[in-house]
Amino acid sequence: MSPDADRALWAGDLDEDILSAARNAARTCLAAREGEVATLVTDDDSREGMAAIARELVDAGVSVEAHVIEELGRRPLNRLPGEVMQSLERSRISVYWAIPLPGELQRRLQVLTTATELKLRHAHLIGLSREHFVEGLSVDYREIRALQDSIMERLQKAREVRFITPAGTDLVAPVDGDLNWVSLSGLIEPGKWENLPSGQILSAPETANGTFVADASIGEWFGTRYTDLDKYPLTVDIENGRLIDARSSNQRLAREFLLYVRSNANADRLGELSLGTNLGLSRFTGKAVIDENIPGCHIALGDPLGELTGAKWQSKTHVPLIGRHATILLDGEPIMQDGAYLPSIVPAGGQ
Repeated sequence: MSPDADRALWAGDLDEDILSAARNAARTCLAAREGEVATLVTDDDSREGMAAIARELVDAGVSVEAHVIEELGRRPLNRLPGEVMQSLERSRISVYWAIPLPGELQRRLQVLTTATELKLRHAHLIGLSREHFVEGLSVDYREIRALQDSIMERLQKAREVRFITPAGTDLVAPVDGDLNWVSLSGLIEPGKWENLPSGQILSAPETANGTFVADASIGEWFGTRYTDLDKYPLTVDIENGRLIDARSSNQRLAREFLLYVRSNANADRLGELSLGTNLGLSRFTGKAVIDENIPGCHIALGDPLGELTGAKWQSKTHVPLIGRHATILLDGEPIMQDGAYLPSIVPAGGQ
């Protein structure tokens, strides 16, 4: 693709704000190098941001191959055609940026699995608006990595983690040394993928007990339909790592959620426990892909992201739930209070 490659995706102007965020994504997060090939997959709603990434990759000397989902087939498109898979095989970098639609999770998982197997450096941007892209990529990811190193040091010595929030969350899980606690700092390595914007530490606990209240946001396609969880929080009860019940004043949300997380094997199993660490984010947006990185806590039901966490089981679905104003304790000692890490946890120059 030529230096004017962004025009193939976006006919309008690209201003410095979006180009600066794209530069951070291309050069810092994806570590673009001259002579590499990158595969970009996007949809009509996300063309502008992907065009900015394409320009910055080309400026770094990368050859870009771009694919627009609506030009590949009718949505929902549950599998990628051969031309995209062949493009991925030629690449060292891949980027997926699209609005999530029901029926397309398997295609997104196909991209992630392929990128991991081919040892690509993969950035995943799901339902991300221009505004959120600019905000979430305007942060020094080296500070995020330093904070994560500080937290990981404490996790390695802990036996139990507890999440508490004013809305009613009180969830306890063991810190299982047999499973990986994974740092997603936004600095993407070969064979790894991360959502952008990034910044979290996650694991797939063998078990957990208690209640989690999602009053910030919910992932998957629920996030585009239910955008005001602060008005109708979703409360889930977990026992021995499995969903027991879910309720909300929005009965339709609770009903659809329960149907979805009981739609396939292990969909009701606690697949992720996560601590948000992106010090550049503070405003909840209602979009789980962003909010899960805000300093705080979240869980997900369904697939445990085994390629990251080391968990051996799988599910066809994965639904993140994010709460506000978290207090996080390790063995009873707080590392976060009301959504802010304690000063002793944050390295100099951080929060």
